[in-house]
Amino acid sequence: TVNSNQLYANISTIPITVSAMVFIPLRSTSFVPYGVLGAGLYMLNIDYSPDINKVMGDETKVKAGVHLGVGVELPLTQAISAHADYRYLFLSRVFDPGAVYDFSSKGYDGGAITLGLMVFF
Repeated sequence: TVNSNQLYANISTIPITVSAMVFIPLRSTSFVPYGVLGAGLYMLNIDYSPDINKVMGDETKVKAGVHLGVGVELPLTQAISAHADYRYLFLSRVFDPGAVYDFSSKGYDGGAITLGLMVFF
């Protein structure tokens, strides 16, 4: 027997992305806001529940996607800045509609918060 409450999948993502950042200089502030747009490949590790694993194994898929976001740069020195941004990820469909267990009605888009340092040469 299969309990329908036990059918689920846990998905983890490893992104490989390229982004373009458009800075909006403001003279009267100590920070610089920016917009970010990019694309990438996302490796999705799909870990199915034990009931689904009776029929099929876990999967790893690579999907293409784009992201769009906003952020802020905070200059720390002449050559180093910190940045923080929020990016919304638009991923293509993860599962084929003909799969044994069809999760295609679920959304796999989502957000990401990025923190980092910029070093200028």
